[in-house]
Amino acid sequence: GGARSPALPPEVSAVTRSMKSLKARLASSERAAAVALGEVEGLKQEASSLKKFAAEATTAKESADRAVSSLREEANRAETHREAEVRAAKRDAVIARAESKGLADLLGTYGEREKKGEVLGSAPVSDALRCRVEAAQRENKELRSELESVGVRIEETMKEGKEKRVEHERVVEKFHKLKAALMVQREKAEKAEDRANSAETLAGKGSFNKETTRILHLRDNPLSLAIREKHESEIKSLQKEVEALRNHPTPNSVERLSSSSSAVTPCAGGDLDAQKLHSRLRQQFKDQISLYREGVYLITGWRVEMYNDSERPRFKARHIYAERETDHLMFGWPEVEAGMEVKMLDMFDTEAARDLSRDEMFQYVTKFKSMPAFMASLTLSLFENQTQMNL
Repeated sequence: GGARSPALPPEVSAVTRSMKSLKARLASSERAAAVALGEVEGLKQEASSLKKFAAEATTAKESADRAVSSLREEANRAETHREAEVRAAKRDAVIARAESKGLADLLGTYGEREKKGEVLGSAPVSDALRCRVEAAQRENKELRSELESVGVRIEETMKEGKEKRVEHERVVEKFHKLKAALMVQREKAEKAEDRANSAETLAGKGSFNKETTRILHLRDNPLSLAIREKHESEIKSLQKEVEALRNHPTPNSVERLSSSSSAVTPCAGGDLDAQKLHSRLRQQFKDQISLYREGVYLITGWRVEMYNDSERPRFKARHIYAERETDHLMFGWPEVEAGMEVKMLDMFDTEAARDLSRDEMFQYVTKFKSMPAFMASLTLSLFENQTQMNL
């Protein structure tokens, strides 16, 4: 190739311009990571409190179960005891009624015979019978009183059982509410834990919320500094080489400086003025081309490189607001018949092209057949997503 210029290549100029933006982007990423870590800690605390509440709800459920079981057992025992007392009182009352009736019939029969003048037993027997009747009547009265008290106790037991059933229903209802609340809190705890894990994972990957955070392009970073240092060292080396060739020109050096031109033929001892003029023209042409490319890059944001390594020229387009250095689009000159006008280039299948094909803006290509509209929409989208606007 021809002699290389000491001027900075366009790539180095672009990297230099973006270094300050890259610093701001790094600071914004650090702030976003700090916010994400704060959200992770908050979610972890929320998950811990929800787990604690779930444990308390489980303990309350177990206590309610034990209370319900105890109430049921106590009510069953009391009801069984009252039923046994009622059956015994009824049985005693039936027996007392039978004995009282038998004694009353006996006394009635004795009184009728006495009126008729029939001879009955001795007086002591009659007195004994009367005593037995009176005793039976007193016992019957006591049994009736006891039966009434048993009835009162039965009513009290039934009332107590009703109250216990109401209490049981209240405890069961409270248990169901606690169970429902426990399930809701457990679901919230699981979701909070999932959000915390997801936020922690995303924070570790450097993710951020696009709705609340904007990325700033940093002009200075280790990669750009390394690239700049490499280009500066290459430029200094080339400057030394050019200076050496200018001070001590040789036929080989002249041939190497002008080998890319077919219009000028180097000679061993010819006049070097034509070679110098040619080299200056070529250098000026290169400078103008570089200036033109840089102007297009600054105006449109797209750096376009052309490759003529095949029959169909290819174009590699990289944007100034691209998120990664490797993001680019590849276009190819379409195959058309002679005399046909080319209206749109072919877009090759790259990773960036596959991602953009799922976006609505890709309809500018598929539906409206307008590559400029697509590139403009993509520029606006990258600017809004990757650069913070100073309003």
